[in-house]
Amino acid sequence: MFERLIERKIAVGFLLGLNFKNSCLVLPRLCKGEVEKEAAKGR
Repeated sequence: MFERLIERKIAVGFLLGLNFKNSCLVLPRLCKGEVEKEAAKGR
């Protein structure tokens, strides 16, 4: 179970790093929070 959590975090980080928009399609729930963070940075 713990190993799976690590794998998932790595996969999520990889997707976000590789292509932010594509990762949003794969992980819309996670992406909502990330998009808000990015929007806050842009201001």
